[in-house]
Amino acid sequence: MTINQKGIKVKWDPLAAGQRIRNIRGTLTQADFAARIGFKQVDISRAERAERPPSIELLLAVALYSGETVDYILTGVKNGVAAETSPTYGSSIELLFIGNLDTPSKRTLRQLARLLASRSVS
Repeated sequence: MTINQKGIKVKWDPLAAGQRIRNIRGTLTQADFAARIGFKQVDISRAERAERPPSIELLLAVALYSGETVDYILTGVKNGVAAETSPTYGSSIELLFIGNLDTPSKRTLRQLARLLASRSVS
């Protein structure tokens, strides 16, 4: 899949993104890793096998745990334009806030983020 944003083409490979999550997990079992970041083992398994794209909540949790950017987890780009578009999540405040929301609130937050993103692209 190719993502074209502001004239920048980034190839997104779901299997490669899953492998980056696997590498971040290291020697932990999927169940242990999932417990540490507040998810279920099946969520980690599906993301690693590219059965489903990881949710934004899962990406944020992995980014917080690892100190990597969401862009790196998705694209593998560390020192490029794509990697600079997402901050490193160094504080658990964002994750705790999102994790404590109910499903309708998460949906509303996603809609707001999409609206803001569409207004900032020129």
